Amino acid sequence: MKSQKKRKWTVFFVIKAVAGSISETIKMMNEIRVQELNSQISVIVCLNFIREHLDPLLKGDESFTPNPHEKGTLTTIFFKLIPGNNPDKFQSDLRIILERSTFDITDPNDIEEYFRDHVLRRYKAKHYLLFTWDHGKGYGIFEDSSVPNQKEDIEVIVQPEVKILTMEELRNAISLAFGTKKVDLVIMMNCLMQMVDTGYALRKNAKYLVAPQTDMDFRGYNYSFIFQAMINNPNIKPRKLAKLAVRSFASKAYINTSLGDNIKSKTSVFATDLSQFTTLGKQIDRLVYSVLPRLHSEDSLKAIQAIREKSMVNPATNLCDFYSFICNLRNEILFSDIQIASLLISVKELLVIESHVATKLTVPTTGLLIYFPDALQDPERPLPNFDEFFQTEFMKRTKWLSLVEKTI
Repeated sequence: MKSQKKRKWTVFFVIKAVAGSISETIKMMNEIRVQELNSQISVIVCLNFIREHLDPLLKGDESFTPNPHEKGTLTTIFFKLIPGNNPDKFQSDLRIILERSTFDITDPNDIEEYFRDHVLRRYKAKHYLLFTWDHGKGYGIFEDSSVPNQKEDIEVIVQPEVKILTMEELRNAISLAFGTKKVDLVIMMNCLMQMVDTGYALRKNAKYLVAPQTDMDFRGYNYSFIFQAMINNPNIKPRKLAKLAVRSFASKAYINTSLGDNIKSKTSVFATDLSQFTTLGKQIDRLVYSVLPRLHSEDSLKAIQAIREKSMVNPATNLCDFYSFICNLRNEILFSDIQIASLLISVKELLVIESHVATKLTVPTTGLLIYFPDALQDPERPLPNFDEFFQTEFMKRTKWLSLVEKTI
């Protein structure tokens, strides 16, 4: 039996589109379907959505708007892009490979099975590009915070806890499916995912990460540009493709140009080299060891709390811009520790390889978020995702938690 010939790229999506976002999913897929894919590129899609939205998806009906009160059936369908029958409209059609109504997009076992059976076994390639598409929470994606309306004959079981796919679970799914091979590039449309915890979790199983440090509009990236870059040069290196994905964000076309300009001015997207996160973790430990002895008075605690506030990008979620925090801390407390500050800045130069920086934010975004709450968990006023962040690999393996505990 002949061995399966490897393609240059296999692109595989994991998409959740259940709360009205199917309209933007259709537009995104249309951006890709108009491209004339060649034999060097395979595109596989795992879509968790309402089954009644299948027809407008297949037709590429961008005028479709789901009824927010409609009752529908939640399912997951796997598609492959194949040459289209109507080249005047689309170069590619979506062919259904499999439907699994029981597939759980937040279950790492189901995700690992998708990676193994529908990506690796059938579509071997030299390079692998993973897209994730939905909401993000910093430590995880695909939050199951709302169950769509079901048809009356389907029993709805209310889960006691909100389910989410954490970055550690995504890492495990990649590791079990890919083994020692890394995913070459991960591109996340999910908000707030360019953070220390994400990079630290994925550092051994993926090479590069493109993700927003801020919120991100569902229209997302310039998908046409990204795919055209691969079509024009199937031998494109993952690092270069990661950088192009970020650069192309500024050129994404919007029908409403003023809306597009506003979105771009409030969105920061970065590409990071995940191999640098082990070093970053070690340097953060050195930083904490240096700072903790200085936090011995009420004035020093107030000073670091003020620095925290100056570096806060998303107060609702207690997410700081990491390098803004470092620069502000160096000026206030670490003035004599030039070596530590210099090492952290030098790691940044290696870690952040491309940037699209928002121009309308009060706090600069420089490439990474970090979780820095200002209080302990209060049962009367619970902080969102407080416990979840303290379960990340980064929090468990580094000394950052010691600094957080000392200052709150």
